[in-house]
Amino acid sequence: MATRNEDVTGQVSPSVHLVEIGAPDESGSVWVPLNLLKKSANNVRTVPHTSEHITELAAMIDADGQLYPLILEREAAETGEYLVTAGEGRRLAQLERVRQGKIASDEPIWCKLGTPNRAVELSLSDNKQQPMHPADEFVAFRKLVEQGRSIEYIAAYRGIKPVEVKKRLKLANVAPEFLDMYRNGTLEIDHMMAFALTDDHEQQRVAWSSMPNNDSAPPAEWLRRALIADELPLTAALARFVGAAAYEKAGGAIRPDLFRDDAHGYIMDVRLLTKLATEKLEKAAVKLKKEGCTWTESRLQLDFSELQTFGRVETVQRDYTPEEAARLEAIAQERQKLESECTSLEKGDERLTELRELDLTLQAETQTIIAACEQPHPEQQRIAGAIVTIDPNSGKLRIERGLLRPADKKRIQKEKKVIESNTDGKSASAKRTHSAALLLELTAHRTMALQAVLADRPDVALLALTHRMIIKTFSMYSRADSAVQIAPQQSELDRFAKDIKQAKAYKILAERRAALKAQLPRKADALFAWLMKQPQSEVLALLAFCVALTLNDVRNDEDSGASGALVKAAGLDMREWWTATAANYFGRIPKERVINIVSKAVSPEAAGALRLLKKDNAAQLAEERMASIGWLPDVLRTPEG
Repeated sequence: MATRNEDVTGQVSPSVHLVEIGAPDESGSVWVPLNLLKKSANNVRTVPHTSEHITELAAMIDADGQLYPLILEREAAETGEYLVTAGEGRRLAQLERVRQGKIASDEPIWCKLGTPNRAVELSLSDNKQQPMHPADEFVAFRKLVEQGRSIEYIAAYRGIKPVEVKKRLKLANVAPEFLDMYRNGTLEIDHMMAFALTDDHEQQRVAWSSMPNNDSAPPAEWLRRALIADELPLTAALARFVGAAAYEKAGGAIRPDLFRDDAHGYIMDVRLLTKLATEKLEKAAVKLKKEGCTWTESRLQLDFSELQTFGRVETVQRDYTPEEAARLEAIAQERQKLESECTSLEKGDERLTELRELDLTLQAETQTIIAACEQPHPEQQRIAGAIVTIDPNSGKLRIERGLLRPADKKRIQKEKKVIESNTDGKSASAKRTHSAALLLELTAHRTMALQAVLADRPDVALLALTHRMIIKTFSMYSRADSAVQIAPQQSELDRFAKDIKQAKAYKILAERRAALKAQLPRKADALFAWLMKQPQSEVLALLAFCVALTLNDVRNDEDSGASGALVKAAGLDMREWWTATAANYFGRIPKERVINIVSKAVSPEAAGALRLLKKDNAAQLAEERMASIGWLPDVLRTPEG
């Protein structure tokens, strides 16, 4: 048998023996006429090589020879057929050389027989050199499973994790027509991942047919929503409250989503989940009843406006014990000394930080003593109850304790008004020692004198102003009075924005009110004396809070309003406090305005998709497109200049 080391072009080929066709040498190499080589059905590539790639590959063979053999199916070779499992690109490149007149159509080509029953694996390996379309890889993995290969085997063979194999197998279960659309670029991988939520091809087709008819593919998230329209994400508060394990133990099914994090998936039986959540809440309510609650309710949802219809048990302040009173007095004196020392130090002195930390410690101790003296109103506590519900943010059990039913709330408010009215009547009818006319004259002179003195005492004027603001801001001082006739009027903003109590700013102010209230003495006649003992920083903090609540710049025009300078001075940036959504903005303005906003803020392409949608859907998509860019309407932007 002759030895062949050169092909007809003079290029050196691997050193193999030229043998009769079908009789490989000891290394498995064989030379087969080009016109007898055909593509195998086991070749995993269905998206063809580009003509540019084949031309380039033919040129490389011209220059360097065929560096790698074509892999043939051993079973086919034994039957006289020569099917190329791996190396289809090289076969096509050799045919291109025939077309160019460089070799004959029956030119012997270097081949090798593949390992029995491993045609698909070998084809996958060969295509690593010239990556195939992902859709072809998905289908190839499925073929391997159909041939009996395990997921672990495929993962080890390809050098990837088993979960990645599972993902590809899921994608291989997408309906063939959608895989073809993915191959030709009509759909993206995100669409394939959405379709893969179900293996039911008909369900995939129904979801696709529900999409708007237009020239571009719909967002993948729309497909996802269509496929799980009646299901609930595992991340939903209701699902987290019940727990996936308890739900599955009760017979519920979960639709996994391999393409999101491990905790992601969808509850398929929402009715069962709701039943389990209700039972869990009712058990918590029974436990509270045993602990002494007069009444309990369980609710799957409890929004803030609904909670506001209930009253809260008021607190009453017991008198300080001698030890508590002495400690509070000592703390006040220590804080005054600290303030004096801070005033004497220069800015940047390390001692300032130490003193401020010590002052914060003293403040905390004061609040602890005051809080210890605060007790629930005994009569209200006897009729109070609790509501158990699900926290919408954490998905955990949430208990609202110390609640008064709406009817009890109204009755208690009415009784308080009667008591206040009677108290005012008694003070008005107190026995006089002077005539009314004389009293008016005398007190007018005293007022004028006090005004003259106070005009030279800004420190006392600050206390008087803060005292007045506090007793008008905190309801526990409703019967107290002040000589200063400044009347703060708090803004009832919920008359204009129904969702104001869900706002970040509302929650921060509520927390601030509670913290300040904890510091204040409970008796009105002790308030001014208490203020005199506080560092000026504390007085200013109280004053700032009270003043802030009087601010009202609500208007129905586009002008900058009276607060423009105040906004700039305070450094307000509404991007930290408000985000445009479909509910609070995009759904409440004309669709054309929404399109114009998205076009300018994101891109004309992003806005183009909105034109094809109904207004509600357009508003929702606008919310998604604008979610992360911090856009604000002009009326909420900080004035320039």
